[in-house]
Amino acid sequence: MTVIKGKVISKELTHYYSGYYRKNRHDILLFEIESIDDKIAINYFSESEAKSDIAFSKVDTGKVYQFYLDPSYPNVNSRNNGVSIIDYEGIEIYRKNNSMNLYAGIFFVLLGVALTYFGIKYSRPKSGG
Repeated sequence: MTVIKGKVISKELTHYYSGYYRKNRHDILLFEIESIDDKIAINYFSESEAKSDIAFSKVDTGKVYQFYLDPSYPNVNSRNNGVSIIDYEGIEIYRKNNSMNLYAGIFFVLLGVALTYFGIKYSRPKSGG
């Protein structure tokens, strides 16, 4: 993890569009940190999820926080959306919930196993002339 420690100058709930014809909306909580030029952010599925998340209410401007960034997220347009953990004075106040990633991974593994099983079970042997 990449660690960034600095004073939060501003926080903003915003969104951006991506994808073909810019039709995919992403809601983000965007932080501007005093010690770095780039902004950092947390991705959300919806604006209501962002507003109900603990990071929206717990992170205040003017205070110094320690942000842990997932290095697999690239910087795009001077912004890194990979905030995984936020600490304030050594106390963890935010941790990214990865349970949806876990459930999706389990689903696709089970789907692959089932398709392989049925493919082997119901495949017809070639007649050898």
